[in-house]
Amino acid sequence: MIGPLFLRVVAMRLLGGHRLWLAFNDGREGEVEWRDEAGGPLTTPLEDPDFFAQVRLNAESGTLEWPNGLDYAPEYLYFLAFANDPQWHEQFVAWGYLQQGQATRPAA
Repeated sequence: MIGPLFLRVVAMRLLGGHRLWLAFNDGREGEVEWRDEAGGPLTTPLEDPDFFAQVRLNAESGTLEWPNGLDYAPEYLYFLAFANDPQWHEQFVAWGYLQQGQATRPAA
């Protein structure tokens, strides 16, 4: 298991709408369907699929970013891709993305 300080997105492909394919530096690949869970001024523009499509992989930081300055931690993107993987449950709890006893990412 790669620790949180070393996890990076190494490849990204827009699949359409709000879906992304991501590859991580631990060799895993997964799909993410983004949804605005924060509802803040930085995330609201991503609701527009045209704006969402402006996503770019920042090779230096190993994460995704948008023109308005929004970026996501690679650990959060990993969580979005693999939230239902029981092998990672304890790590997702430790990172604060799941609560103890919570089995999966909450439904929209």
